[in-house]
Amino acid sequence: MTSRLLTAVPKVALISLIVIIAVAPFVAQRTVAQRPPEETAAVTSPTVPLTQTMGITQTLSDEAQRNTIAFDGLAFLTGSLGADSFFLPGKVADFWGFQYLRDNDPSGMGHNPLFLTSAAFNMWNVLTDTQRAQLKTLANAQVNTISEYGYKRFVLMKAFRRLLEGDVPTGSAGLDKSEVMAYSADLYRLDGQMSYDRAKVMGGIIASLSPSQTNFLNTYMVGKGMLQWPAVTEPADMQGLDRPVKEALMTYAGDIYSWYTGSLEADVYFCPERQGTYFGSFYLKDTPVMSVGGSIDTNLTANAGITFVLTLTPTQKTLVTGLVDIQRTDLNEIVARRQDMSTAFRRFIAGQPVSLTEVLSQANRYGELDGEIVYNIATNFAALSRTLTTSQRATFNGLRQQILNGFPLTPEPNAYLYSDQIAMPTIPNTDFLFLPALTHKVYLPLVGVNIGAVITPTPSLTPTLPDTGQVTDYTATFGEDADYSINPPTYTVNGNGTVVRKQKCPRGHCDASAYSGLVVFVLGEKTKMPARALRQTVRYASATKLLCYPAENKNAGEAPGLCDSQRRLNAVRLDKVRQFWTTFWCVLLVPLVGENRLMFFATELDFLLVRERNPWRCGSLLAA
Repeated sequence: MTSRLLTAVPKVALISLIVIIAVAPFVAQRTVAQRPPEETAAVTSPTVPLTQTMGITQTLSDEAQRNTIAFDGLAFLTGSLGADSFFLPGKVADFWGFQYLRDNDPSGMGHNPLFLTSAAFNMWNVLTDTQRAQLKTLANAQVNTISEYGYKRFVLMKAFRRLLEGDVPTGSAGLDKSEVMAYSADLYRLDGQMSYDRAKVMGGIIASLSPSQTNFLNTYMVGKGMLQWPAVTEPADMQGLDRPVKEALMTYAGDIYSWYTGSLEADVYFCPERQGTYFGSFYLKDTPVMSVGGSIDTNLTANAGITFVLTLTPTQKTLVTGLVDIQRTDLNEIVARRQDMSTAFRRFIAGQPVSLTEVLSQANRYGELDGEIVYNIATNFAALSRTLTTSQRATFNGLRQQILNGFPLTPEPNAYLYSDQIAMPTIPNTDFLFLPALTHKVYLPLVGVNIGAVITPTPSLTPTLPDTGQVTDYTATFGEDADYSINPPTYTVNGNGTVVRKQKCPRGHCDASAYSGLVVFVLGEKTKMPARALRQTVRYASATKLLCYPAENKNAGEAPGLCDSQRRLNAVRLDKVRQFWTTFWCVLLVPLVGENRLMFFATELDFLLVRERNPWRCGSLLAA
């Protein structure tokens, strides 16, 4: 019956109805008055308390990720750089289970702004003067680093906004994924250092808790909801402190309690919006509540995200929902990295040594993974934006207005350092986060396949290509080096176990003029090449129009074949490459830039395939 009714409703009317239905639950009538969180209204119990345990399985579920990404899209496409900058301090160095405590509060108050206040003040009241002094020392040591982390986030946010607005360096094809990942890794190493230092101090404090301290926590707080915790006021020794120091102390105190009462599972847990935090969703969801009081509607992300997706066409929708599959591997590895780091940090509670080098290594990889996630999100959101109609934009802007309900749509000309409003800072030049300038600007939205692309124009080609000298076939599939005999290399077998190559190829690179006009694809999910080496390799290809196999003959027995191990890589992946090549080259790119050569990178600076264009003409591929 429902499906029959829906089919009878005009599309525009249906979308409008969905918007009204979805928005109604989280649009509340309120008088907007900006004031700090400590002045919010008295806490009241929500109508629906928590009834199930939230865990990492729910976070990683397709539904949670799809709704979160869609809500990010709504916030990003209707927001601004200032709105993107709003970020909660508790999302930094968050290996202590506090988010798990929030999301599983028995009284359902975890998303009330006063939840942290109550947890932190209660824990602070339990601590001794000596223990408090340790935290004050830590806060004074970390406030500058905390600010540094917050300001460094602006670089990525600015680059993503530039991509969205088409303000990219002249000739650039878009973001440079390797640079985004490297910059994100730098941020997360900073996070890793802060986390290590906090774990060392907080772990020691937990280990030093007296029986009377633990008895109070176990009796009055552990296992109870926020509404059952003792009522507290701001401790006297917190009053009058500089705001950054006070915020750090409250964060530490809340984290000590959650770490004490929690578990490794709680430490590893993160909420669905924990990763990819550069797109303005926190401003859209949190700032109104933090200003006027109340609890954040836990259905807001899902309701608004669903509405956002339903307003898109099927093709547009894929740019959003397809990200769920694209980021799946990264998210799963992030869980593994958090598991390793959280396990290490808990050793401090047991008084065991913890390797800073290992922690920073794990944090670096964590940052690379989040960097890849945000690169993909920014790329697809920018591609989506270029396809939106005036009507769709009006719908999304109206939805933003309804959610904020009188709160400023954006904070410009100001921005935020975490949740504190500041003047928009001076942001360093972000050109380094974009691909090198090229003649053609081509954007490839990522739909189910994680790739990056570099496009060069089709010049007049010099017909001379040096052969690799490979003579052995490893499969029956045509396209290996042994299937070609064009300009054989010249070499001399010395008879003493060495081979001298006479063809002049400085450092293994052959005549650049013969290789002009390359098209380079980087298979992001397959490539394990170090990011910096990959950047240098791609840029070298762009500058010289050349990448060929190095001539590394170990002994005379390898002549006339060169780089035999590499040829085996060619054979193994040739069939897998064919379908991808056909779809993206023949269907999408050839009409834009003409047929050219193709190069795929394999692992560890090896090259998978460099071939003349003739065997790869689209007609034969499409017929295959």
